[in-house]
Amino acid sequence: MRKLDKKLMETALQSLLLPGEGYFGAVYAGFGRGSVLSTSALDNRYGFLAVTNQNRLLIAQYNILTMPLFQGALPLQALESLKVSKTILNMYSVKMQFRAQGETCKLACKISPNVYGMGLKEQQENAEQLLKVLQKWNHAGLDSA
Repeated sequence: MRKLDKKLMETALQSLLLPGEGYFGAVYAGFGRGSVLSTSALDNRYGFLAVTNQNRLLIAQYNILTMPLFQGALPLQALESLKVSKTILNMYSVKMQFRAQGETCKLACKISPNVYGMGLKEQQENAEQLLKVLQKWNHAGLDSA
């Protein structure tokens, strides 16, 4: 079984790149409202986010067994709203809404400043970098903690 780690993150995000595109601000995140209290651990989503030098948000989501659930990208120009707050556990709670080609896409995630056992030593720095870029593209103003 694959493991949610830096190697999977790099492979997943690189597979989403366009020719000549690069990514930065790559982080591990938990998506949606999943929790240990959900009816099935398979309902919880985990994965990776990054932004690219061509102004796209890369998203790779997996279940706990590392089965791919969603792999894709959203244009940062389509970011309509962004809300960032800090949880009690010092994690970033990020809620985004994109509107592109007449469709609305909502994305909610939690980003911990530190993750262990995954080889992601740059998580905190990358989280700050990712949030700074999202803040730049936010058209509705930012609520930040």
